[in-house]
Amino acid sequence: MQNTPLAKTNEILGMDTDEVLGYTTSKVVWIRDRWVGACYYSLVLMVLIYIIGIQVLCRNEHFELKDVRGLTRLWYSYPTLSNCDPLKEGCRSDYKSLTELPYCDQYTGPLDTGERGHCAYESKLSMVPGGVVDNRLFIPTAVEILTEMQDCTPSASNNYQCGNEYIIANGSDCLHGNYQCSTRGGKKNQFFYVADVKNYKIRFTSSFDRDGIRGNSLMLPAYVGVCDATIRKGNKIKTWSERKFSTKNAKCKDSELKLEKIPCEFGVDCAEMHKFDILEDSGIGVAGKEFTHRIDRIREELVRRGKNLSDPDAMLTEIRSKRHRGLRRGREVSKRWAGRASISAGGGHKEDPAAEWYGAKKEYSDNWGDVFTIGRLLQLAGADLDLDRNMDGWTTRQAGTALEVIAVYNNLYPILSTFGYTPVQYHYQVNELILPYVSRAQVSRAQPHDYPKSRISEVQYGVMIHFKVGGSFGFFSIVYLILMLTAAFALTATATTITDGFFLYVSGQRDNFFHLKYEVSPDFSELWECQTCNFMNLPEHDECRGVPKFSCPRTTPACGAARSKEVEGGGKPEEAEASASS
Repeated sequence: MQNTPLAKTNEILGMDTDEVLGYTTSKVVWIRDRWVGACYYSLVLMVLIYIIGIQVLCRNEHFELKDVRGLTRLWYSYPTLSNCDPLKEGCRSDYKSLTELPYCDQYTGPLDTGERGHCAYESKLSMVPGGVVDNRLFIPTAVEILTEMQDCTPSASNNYQCGNEYIIANGSDCLHGNYQCSTRGGKKNQFFYVADVKNYKIRFTSSFDRDGIRGNSLMLPAYVGVCDATIRKGNKIKTWSERKFSTKNAKCKDSELKLEKIPCEFGVDCAEMHKFDILEDSGIGVAGKEFTHRIDRIREELVRRGKNLSDPDAMLTEIRSKRHRGLRRGREVSKRWAGRASISAGGGHKEDPAAEWYGAKKEYSDNWGDVFTIGRLLQLAGADLDLDRNMDGWTTRQAGTALEVIAVYNNLYPILSTFGYTPVQYHYQVNELILPYVSRAQVSRAQPHDYPKSRISEVQYGVMIHFKVGGSFGFFSIVYLILMLTAAFALTATATTITDGFFLYVSGQRDNFFHLKYEVSPDFSELWECQTCNFMNLPEHDECRGVPKFSCPRTTPACGAARSKEVEGGGKPEEAEASASS
């Protein structure tokens, strides 16, 4: 460093601040070749498309996902006219005739299931006497009635010991060995199918809650997830092995799942999805513009009615009435149509304009939830009561099965959620959880007159429906966004490595590219070493051109020491001495 007044002002404690605070950077080469640039920028573009376009915009990977929690409610009913409440006075059933059901003895159609039996209708309380108390519902499809006789009474004659409490009476006309016998204990029709069970209705209602996002399914439009890979095609019988294979391998990808909107019940206005508004959802627009417009309309309404605008209670009452007016109207319409299922004086049904609508819909939403038939749930799960078999050859109608119904909640959407669009949406996903048998045994409510010497019990086989809340809500996370950007920078560096590798080892211009990228030093064994500063110089130089490290070669004088006699032959001094002695 030169001893100048300006240099002294840059010193602190005798150290040059330009050296202490010096910055090190990499030297780069600008290669003027369109093919090199096209290769590099193409790779960078692919990185940006993958990270920004796919991971961030489409998959919303910059959102933190949290599982949704919630409660569920199940309601069930046998088929009724116009969806009337079966517990309401005047509500009539809408069962199919036994002659239309292929599994019934009375069937007169062309189909032959080979598993026909006695059929009986069961009402709401007969089917599930205890009702629903949690998120599981068991719907019987086949019932076997067992007559049991008391084995013995403990006494001194049998040493106060009995083999069994009750012994089941022998049966005959059985479908499978000693099971599901039509005749038992001298009584007929001791085994029967529950008639028209596929048209029994289940209503699903759920709530959701996670980190301040809460509500229930009644506040949102409903959708059902339909997967073509899962839905059964044709009337082919599935063995137990085929069912296990389908369960393991028939996975429905997100791209294959189609969301179909569930229509609203006849005469009911359901909730609608909030549409994307770039000004409102992104926060660009004025937040209070719409609210101010609504308040102005309420003020005009109060003025028209002659109300006092200075009264805050009147303003609050008007806001509440506008908020709930549509909901009450929807419920009144629903009740009005449900009431049209009453019986006329002549015993016939009145004309109901909604009857045709209910008959055509597979599922629908009403004011209390989303209604599906058992048959529709089985169809969505790819199951069939008469074509599926278990390991013993029993049909699902005879052995039972389990269905998992999930209300999947979500608030993320491709591209739009990045700009603030995060309304809650949900859809139903139905899966069959195959089990060899799903049944329950219970003592019948009606018992013979000699009870407890004899008793009647039932073994019910059926469909177990498990309803739960699933899905996840996304919350913007700056940490996740930084991770995505970090991944983008890392992959950009990979693009540089790939470009360098191609043009260094594959391209025809690899020699040019090599010398532009790398600076090759001379062979140090051929250089001579300065005795003063130990700098290695080229053989053609007679004076040392060494410059200390961290010094500019243009502004710093070179060492200038003359080449000594002993190193005139080039190389290091010890090498010169060795050559001289030889």
